[in-house]
Amino acid sequence: MIDYKILIRSYKRPDLICTHTLAFMKKQDLLYRCIVLVADLDEKALYEESFKKHGLDVEIMVTGKGAANSYNIAF
Repeated sequence: MIDYKILIRSYKRPDLICTHTLAFMKKQDLLYRCIVLVADLDEKALYEESFKKHGLDVEIMVTGKGAANSYNIAF
């Protein structure tokens, strides 16, 4: 089986990502593969609070503001 991660860029939508995108990923049993990419540490704190409120355990990675920054990730 191929090991892969699902990277999800998000900016200023901590509750919406929980109720829509991550809720869908959870229903599909893919939540463990998800990494949410955020702009800065302030955003990360907001997302951590929202994930806790919604009972979600998802990795959050700070990549910097702008789509170009989130494309330069190597695992």
